[in-house]
Amino acid sequence: MDILSIRRIVVAAMVLPSVALGVQSVMIVDTHYRQYQVMEADRDRAELLSSLAQLSALTVPREAENVLGVAQIVTGKGNLSSQRSEVDRGIATVRESFEAVTASLAEPLYEMTQFDVAVARLVSFRTEVDGDRPSNAEVLSVYQSLSLSCLALAEWIGAQVNDPRLAVELRMLFDLLKANEAGLTIAFHGQEYLRGLPWSTRAESSYLATAMLYDVAVEKFGRKSDYRPYRIVADFESSGPGLALADMRKSVSRWSINPSPENDRRWLELQVARGAAWDRAVWNSVTSLRSTSEALALTSERQLHFLTSLIGLFILLIGIVVVLGTKGVVVVGRLIEEREQLVGNLSRAAATDILTGLLNRRGFENAASTLLSDPGLQGKPVSVVLFDLDRFKQVNDVHGHDAGDIVLERLAQLAKTSFRSQDVIARYGGEEFLALLPDTELEAAAAVAERVRLSVEAETIVLPNGTAFSVTASFGCASALSESGSFSLATVIKQADTALYTAKFSGRNRVVIDGEIKDVFPERRTSSATGT
Repeated sequence: MDILSIRRIVVAAMVLPSVALGVQSVMIVDTHYRQYQVMEADRDRAELLSSLAQLSALTVPREAENVLGVAQIVTGKGNLSSQRSEVDRGIATVRESFEAVTASLAEPLYEMTQFDVAVARLVSFRTEVDGDRPSNAEVLSVYQSLSLSCLALAEWIGAQVNDPRLAVELRMLFDLLKANEAGLTIAFHGQEYLRGLPWSTRAESSYLATAMLYDVAVEKFGRKSDYRPYRIVADFESSGPGLALADMRKSVSRWSINPSPENDRRWLELQVARGAAWDRAVWNSVTSLRSTSEALALTSERQLHFLTSLIGLFILLIGIVVVLGTKGVVVVGRLIEEREQLVGNLSRAAATDILTGLLNRRGFENAASTLLSDPGLQGKPVSVVLFDLDRFKQVNDVHGHDAGDIVLERLAQLAKTSFRSQDVIARYGGEEFLALLPDTELEAAAAVAERVRLSVEAETIVLPNGTAFSVTASFGCASALSESGSFSLATVIKQADTALYTAKFSGRNRVVIDGEIKDVFPERRTSSATGT
């Protein structure tokens, strides 16, 4: 081998690994830069969410109270003009922050459009009522619309947050804001009642529903009083004014308190005390959120410094690889292997439902496509079982969404143990599950479904607080021959869905196969119920 060839080999041994490592370095730097961008975006979202929370729970309700004259009645003071200015500043801050957070959106966001409509309605309302005193119902409609649009926008923004600490803070803040909104609704309707104003059926239903929601939230806050905003609320609710207000609230619910100026004034005084305590709680939560946001900003700055250091480090590594030559091949190989493992892990995670550990819809479609392409399955029956929990919404409403998650996890475990190893099971959406049974006749699939149904029916769900209850599930089964050119999985799933629909409207907690009951219509159910 001549010297030129040796030189070329040596140069190649030095240059090629250096180039490979350089490319890999750019990718890693890009990853960290994206992480930095994510943290910066989360910080901006936190600022916007803080502004929305302050607007919906603090400034908007105070303007509404000034419009109704609550401050003048209770304290003899009130400044509607100042309160309007504060609301306007809050709206301007929200819009400015929103533009920074969503500058990349190609189309207008529905929640922001809803917010703009509510703001326009507020502006029009202000013009109409200047010099007049509107009714409680009018005030509640206008100002609650703006508060709820703030909450809807906040929930959409909150869903984009990536930082887990920030997500926890937001979840607790949302719970506080929703409970506070319920308290404000109670205050408005209670004032109507105690002033002797007629209650509409809608107002009465709204009062009773929000009173129940409020009581549930207060009980929850009392259990989780390690979170300071919750503790502020719990302390007020257990204080003299809080207990007195609870008694009045229950008396209004039972129609056992007479409307009178004295009771009206007492109600307003207690509501002002409640508002002050809840304002402190919301403000404390907003302050905590902003502290977390500031910590996130500090972390993003550190990430940026780290990124700069990382670039320098890679330059140094490339220089070392150039000197060491062939050792760069090993380094690049290791980095590529790690990257492939990461991609594999991400691919598996993308196909799996986090809560139940089953395949998600995407994972099911991929698995089904692979399974149905097996030549050995051609001409053989393929069955589908579609099932979901009966009255699952009631579980969430009565026991909470955490309990609903426990039920879904348990149903997934029962499905794993009851279906066969060759069956493909997935959480298809919400409380709906789907199973694909290869080489299985419809009757056999129904038998498997019945086994799962009995397991679910026999299972007792025990919550962490000791509450125990049972649930049931309904099943729809369908089948078709797996033949090239004629088999459609989507069609079989649709047939199973129709069977599931039939099971639901045939009494629930049962297995129905495709074509077993063909005509379950609302008018038939009505006729059956009335005996005609």
